[in-house]
Parts: sequence; structure tokens; C-alpha cells
Amino acid sequence: MEVLKIKKINKNIIFIVLMFTLLILSVFSITAANTTDMSIDSNYTNINNETSITTQYNNYELNTLTNENLENENIDTQSITYQVDNSKDGDTITLNPKEYNETGIVINHNLTIIGNGTPDKIIINGNNKSGSIFTISPNITVTFINFTFLNGNNIADDGTGGAIDNYANLKVYNCIFINNSAYIGGAIASESGTVYVNNSIFKNNYAAYDGGAIKSERRAQILIENSKFSNNTSERDGGAVGFTIFSNSTLNNCIFEYNSGSWGGAIYNWASFMNINNCTIKNNNANKTKSAGGKGGAIMTSGPLNITNSIIINNNALKYGGAIAITFEDEETIPIVNIENNSIYDNFAPKGENVWIGEDPAGMLKLQDSSINNNWWGINDPLTKTNWYKYFMDTTNTIKVPETWINIITTIDNDTKIIEVESYIYNSTDNKSIKTEKFDGLSVYFNQQNITSYLKNGETQTKFDELLFNETITTVNNEKYPYIKEKTYLDINYLNDKIIFNLTDENGSPISNATLNYIINNTKASVITDKNGIAQINGRTGKYTVNVSYDGNEIYSSANASMLLTTNKVNDISTTIIYKNMTQKAVDFYDGERGGYFNTVLKDQDGNVLVNKPVNIGFNGVVYNLVTDENGVARLQINLAYAGDYTFAICFLSDDEYKGAFEVAKITILKRDITTKIIASNLVKVYGNNGRFTATITNGSNYPLANKKLNFIVNSKTYTATTNNNNGQASIAINLKPGKYTILIKFNGNDIFKGSSLSRTITININSKKATTINADDYVKTYGEAGSFIARLVNTNNNPIKNQKIDLVINKKVYTKITNSNGQVSLPINLIPGLYTINIIYKGNSQYSAVNINKYILVKKPIIISSNMNNNQIQDTLNNLNSKETVIFSKGNYNNINLTIPKPLTITGESSTINGVYNTSVFTINANDVTIKGFEIITNNSTAIILNGNNAKINNNTITSILSGDIPSYYNGTTEFIVMVY
Repeated sequence: MEVLKIKKINKNIIFIVLMFTLLILSVFSITAANTTDMSIDSNYTNINNETSITTQYNNYELNTLTNENLENENIDTQSITYQVDNSKDGDTITLNPKEYNETGIVINHNLTIIGNGTPDKIIINGNNKSGSIFTISPNITVTFINFTFLNGNNIADDGTGGAIDNYANLKVYNCIFINNSAYIGGAIASESGTVYVNNSIFKNNYAAYDGGAIKSERRAQILIENSKFSNNTSERDGGAVGFTIFSNSTLNNCIFEYNSGSWGGAIYNWASFMNINNCTIKNNNANKTKSAGGKGGAIMTSGPLNITNSIIINNNALKYGGAIAITFEDEETIPIVNIENNSIYDNFAPKGENVWIGEDPAGMLKLQDSSINNNWWGINDPLTKTNWYKYFMDTTNTIKVPETWINIITTIDNDTKIIEVESYIYNSTDNKSIKTEKFDGLSVYFNQQNITSYLKNGETQTKFDELLFNETITTVNNEKYPYIKEKTYLDINYLNDKIIFNLTDENGSPISNATLNYIINNTKASVITDKNGIAQINGRTGKYTVNVSYDGNEIYSSANASMLLTTNKVNDISTTIIYKNMTQKAVDFYDGERGGYFNTVLKDQDGNVLVNKPVNIGFNGVVYNLVTDENGVARLQINLAYAGDYTFAICFLSDDEYKGAFEVAKITILKRDITTKIIASNLVKVYGNNGRFTATITNGSNYPLANKKLNFIVNSKTYTATTNNNNGQASIAINLKPGKYTILIKFNGNDIFKGSSLSRTITININSKKATTINADDYVKTYGEAGSFIARLVNTNNNPIKNQKIDLVINKKVYTKITNSNGQVSLPINLIPGLYTINIIYKGNSQYSAVNINKYILVKKPIIISSNMNNNQIQDTLNNLNSKETVIFSKGNYNNINLTIPKPLTITGESSTINGVYNTSVFTINANDVTIKGFEIITNNSTAIILNGNNAKINNNTITSILSGDIPSYYNGTTEFIVMVY
């Protein structure tokens, strides 16, 4: 017998759903005229309401053409961009002294760039435009010599490398980096590749996160020599340099001064290997507080570190390690340190004025394998009673003490010296007191003599023979003294619908003001103990497990507890939606602009944030389904294009534990004006012939604007036409009587774009000659593809007129062609991406009348796919393209590929290797007219390519099946198809 289970529906849920539905429907009825396109990705949600063509045609420039091709004028052939784009693999480019105002330069082949002079005379200025000045693609070597890199800025969108973003092998000689900034690596960021820097200066660079001047990660190899780092800043790791994720770095003969960070004022070494030799590191600080920082005024390391023959002075940290902070990260990079033959003094921190060795709960901090010997700590004569209570070294781990912590040159002026031995060793019971009585015996080495004496009250007297001035005395003791934290106890109790946590020490005394982290039903939160060591939270309904933990501190050890609870009483917990109304300017999404984020926080009645909870935001008849992050925040990106006040409904629909919540927010979009420009030519035609007057409207960057209404005013009449999506054109038919007319083209503007206007003339001639017509279409191609513009001269019966001269004018250049037997002329097009006007002119003769028309040529940028993109990123790119785009896969290996081709596209590989996913096709073609060429395809499936469309072209590919070793078949999922395989 089946049992029908009926769940009682919370009335609160019904009310919220009804209110939410009514609100979003009412918003839709008010704002339906504001045509809106909203899209959601896996991380954040975007709202767009401006329909336009994509941004891939922005900022076009012209390229030079030769022979029978078009030639552009005013090309800056001395620009770095031009010379890089037109160089070959292995070339050397020499740049003359001047300031080059350029950014966004991509280098994808081996190249050496040399400044012809001193670096202060050859300046590459990014002018703080968004994006790195140079981006270096993988698997190449690029060298820079004699340059100043100025004002590179790649902070936006967590950008890396303000001046240089390196993914390959980078060499820098005799260069200066000033005022560059990025989120990671203010001047240089390197991932996986190698970096060699020699005789260079890094000054006033800034990172919003890691590596004020240089940041490397992911097993990068770094060598920096004879260079200076000053006044660089990072908000978190490495004020000057940061090396992470198993990098291997060496610093030789370098100076680091006046740099500032949070972890490592000058240098940060996380889970990596570092060597520092003959360097001066002074006047740096770790006083920033991001991510609980304030450690290592000069250096912070959690990986193997060697420091030799260096000077580390006058550095300071907010919390730990005025000079050096050592901590543990993972077993692969245990921080075995060797700090020898250095001068380390006059540094300051509340703990460890010179050196601090951090906690290691896992017991992996094997400093017994390390050496911190033969260093000068800034005291001339420690063998008398001097200021020996300075905290030269703090430690919370088992180490050898002192094992020649101090090896000092001192002056001996009599035959007996009192050796006072004290060290900063403590445990939880002595409250950080000095424990000199733990030293039983002391060995003293002097002039190759080994004298052992026993301490009494921490002192011993030793007599030496053959006393000389300025000899070295070494004190040695090999005892081990563990730091023992006090035990803690954590209990859980349940009383009166409350979950109660109790934290005490080993003596049963309460531990107050301690943070307890708890997890209930995969929801994480925290609570603070009161003066009685108690913290309590509301209970839940049903059966669930409570896990609570205390991380401990320098005195108390960590603790945790768990309890399974079953409560039958219904006890829904109230929730609150926290938000702020938002105001921002309108956004032109399709011109590459992005708006800010609307944030809302979901909390329970105790003020705890709720994690992984669904939050719905309704707007304009559409509901966006969001999920709160680890901070209880749900984010929605606002990309609205039209000014006005918008109402957003925010809703949490409750669950088994928490009651629902509902709020209404207002977002105000302010009007913004973008300059527009109208482009059109004078028109001359013969009376009786067909003809159209065409105009184009663009923004200030010559980007064509679609779906804009243009008014054409001629002969006291107004005609309206709307621009198309491809090139921003609108046209009207001209049927005027003979004469000369003035035509006014006018755009009235809207919430985003300013209005503009333009006057031109229309001339209608009377001609007894045979009328002629030029037939031609606007021409669209992708940069790098072969192609020609074609025009055809015909008579009134549409018959071709051959052997006639046709002038084709573009960029003020005239190209004269002769019509063939079909009346056609053609002109090869090799322009770089841009929008061009071409004027086709037939001057006529004694038999045929003259005619001319204007058309447009649009050369599109190809879409580049990088080998460091994963399958999901590539698929997202393909889904967002227009039909008939060209996509180029850069040279390299692409792994775990399973792509669906959703529209007509040309997909080309440049010696690209595509590795498929087991038992899955590499390409599934769901559109007609798709081309795939130039790939080495390795599939783990019996079928490499599935065809669900017509007219596919699969050519110049090498396809190998790992399963069978044979070339796999092409599978067609439709009943009819055409495929060409070459």
C-alpha cells in the first residue's frame, strides 16, 4: 500500500509568492516599452536593455595595402603596435627616442624590442587606459632593452600586470617601471613562464592585491639581478615582489627600500623556493591590515628560503617579524630556512623584532633542519649585560636554542667575561616569561677552543687563553624546548530551543571573546563567546548535526565538538533582506561598458549571514534566480541603458528552517550623452534612373549604431528610415525632378546618444544618353581572409556593359578598373579591421550616361581563442558570437574539448591540437554553413564530429581516434546533409 505524503504549505510562502508575482508583473506593465535583454552567467547576472551590434568593431585602424590592393593613408608605421603586428618570428625591433602613447599590445611570436638610447628617453606610456601595455602569449621568448614603462593600468576585473602580462619567457634589461598598477603584479605579472630582470628600476608601482611591482605564480622561474625596488605598494602580499604557488626565485645584488604591503613589506614567498644574496632590504613595512596581515616587515615566507650576505635593517611590521616572518603552508614547501652571514638589526614588531617563527598546528615546521647562524644582530658586546631583552626572535615551535643564534665579533679586554644567555621561549603557563634556567650547559667556542661550563641563575664565567682583539665567540646549546599551548574544551548543550556552546581552558575557566565557527545543514556561521565562555544560537526543526570548532590562538589550543539533535517543535527562524537603493549612469553594454553590482545580503534573526540560499530578484517581468555566497551576498550586475527609476522585487521564499522575506528596491539610472556623427556623400544621378541616398550614423569612436531613426529632410518633406544592424546605414529612394537640392540628415538623440545633423546636396541631371546603373552590395569580411569587392555596370535592361573604366575610391585613393564581359570589376581588400566608405564612379561616354554610388566595406576583427581557455569559456564565446564570424584558435594544446557549434561560423586552427573527452565527440555542428579547418583532432570516441546541419566544410584537419587508431567517421544526425571533406 502506498502512503500519500502531504506537506503543509506555509502561508507565509503563499503571501510572498503572490506579492512577488504581482510586483514583477506591475513593473512589466509600466516599463514594457523599454525593450530589455537580460542574460545570466554562472557567476554573476547581467541586465542589459540596449540592443546593438557587438563591440568587436570598436577602435578600428587602417592597414597598408600594396600592388592591386587598397592603400591606407596616415598609418603610423613607427608605432609599436604596427611594428609588432608586422614583424616576424625572431625579429628585432629598434625604437627611437620619443614617448609612445600605446597600450593593449599583444605579442604572439619570438621578438626582441630595443630602445635606441637611454631608458629615460624612450617612454612607453599607457596613460592609465584599462589593460596591460603588453601581453605576451605562451610558448615564446620576448626581450625588452632600454625602456621606461609608465602608467600601465590593469586593475579592473582582477587584471594582471599593469605594464607586462607575461605567459611565456620574458627578459628585461636596463628598464624603468614607474606608476604602473594592476590588481596582481603592478608592473609585471607572470604565470607559469620565466622572468629575467637585470639592471632595472621599479618605483611607485601599485597592486590592489599581490605584488606591488612583480608577481609570479604557478611554478614560474624568476631571476632578478642588479635592480632597485622603491616606494612600491600592495594591499596584501609583497609590497615589491610576490612569488607564489611553487615558483622558484632568486634575487641577487638588489635593493628594496620604502616598500609597503600587508604580508611581506618588500618580499613575499608563499609555497615557493627563494634565494636572496647580497641584497639590501631597508625601511620597508608590513603595516597594512588586509587578510589579517602585518607580518614580515622585510620578508614573509612559507616556503624554503636562503638569505646570505645581505643587509636587513630599519624594517617594521604591525604584528609579527620586523625583518622576517616564517610560517607554514603545506608539506610540499616546508619552510626550511638558511639565514647566514647577514646583518639584521634595528627592525621592529610587537613580536619578533627581527625574526618571528609562526605557529604550525600540523607539526611540519622543521626548523631543526634550518640554520640561522653567523648573523650580526646589532649589539657590539652581548657578553656583558646589555639590552639583551630585545626580542631578536619569537617562536611558537620546537627548535634548537640557540644553536649559534648569535655569532658576534666583540672586543676582549681581560681574561674573563660573563656570558649571559637568555632567549624568548615561553609556554601557556609562564605567560611569556624568560626561561634562562632551562639552559643546563653552555658550550663556548673561542680561538678553536671548546669550553663547556654550567649555568647558575642563567650566568656562567669562562676564562680564555691567548686573548686577541676582535675575535669571534660562538655560543652553542642543542636542547629542544617545545611550546606547549594550554588545552581547551568545547561542549554543546540544547536547552529551551537554544543551542549552547561552552568554551573553557584546562582548569575549567571560561575563555571569553573567542570566535566559534559552526555548521548546521551545510550553512556556515560564527558566534562570539561572552565573559562566561558561553555562546548560544536558536535551535532548528527536525533532525540535524551541529559541528562547532575553535581555531585557538597563541595561548589556547584548538578544539571542536559535534552533536546530533532531533527536535519536533516547529521553530521557523525569521530572515532579513538587507539592501541599499542604487544610483548609476546609463550603460552602453554593446560598446563594452559595464555597470555596477546591486548587492543584497540575507541574514537570520540573530544577524548571521545565510550561505547558499536562493534569492530571487524580479524586474520587468523576468525573475533572476541567484544564490548567496559565503558572505550571504547575492549580486546582480546592472547594465541598463535608459534613464529612469526602476523597481526591483527581492524575495527569499523560505525553506524548512528559515521563514521567507520580501523587499522592494529602487535603482535610479541617470541619463548620459554619447556623441554621434552622421556620414554621407553628395549624390548625383540622372533623371529617370533609380537611385538612393544613404547615410551612416556612428558614435564618437566611429562605431556604427544600429536601430536608430534618421530623418531625411529634402524639398520641404521629411522621410524617416531606421539604421540596420550591420553597419549603421539608413537610406531613402530618390525620385526628384531635374535640379539641385539640399538634403538635411538629422538624428534627434535619445537617453544615451546626443543628436547630430549633416547637410548634403542631391543633383538630378537630364541626359539623353543611355541610362546606366552600378550594382554593388555592401561588403563584409573578416580580417585575414582573402576577398574582393565586386561592382557591376549594366544598362536599363540589366545587360552588362563591358570594356568601361570604373573608378573605385577609398581612403582618398583612386583605383581604376575595366569592366569584363559580365560588366564586372573587382578590387582585392586587405584592410585591417574598420568601417570604410567606397565610392564607385562611372564617368560615362558619348553613348552611356555617368553614374556613381557609395557602398560600405566592413572588415571585422577575428575572434581569438587562447590555449589557456577551458572548454566552458570557449563554449560561452561561441554562443555569444554573431553568425558568419571567424574564430581562430591560437597555436597550442586544448584539452577536454567537447564543443557545440550553434550557428554558421568559420573555425580555424593555427597548428592547434584539440584533445577530446572520453566517449564524446569533439565538435557537434548544429547549424548550416559551418567550416572547421586547420586542426589536429585527437578523439577518445568513435566519432570526432557530429553533423546536424547542411553545407559543412571540414578541411585540412588531421583526425586521430585513440580508441581505434583509425580516422573516425563523421556522424550526421539529420536525414539530409551536404559535407565537403578535403
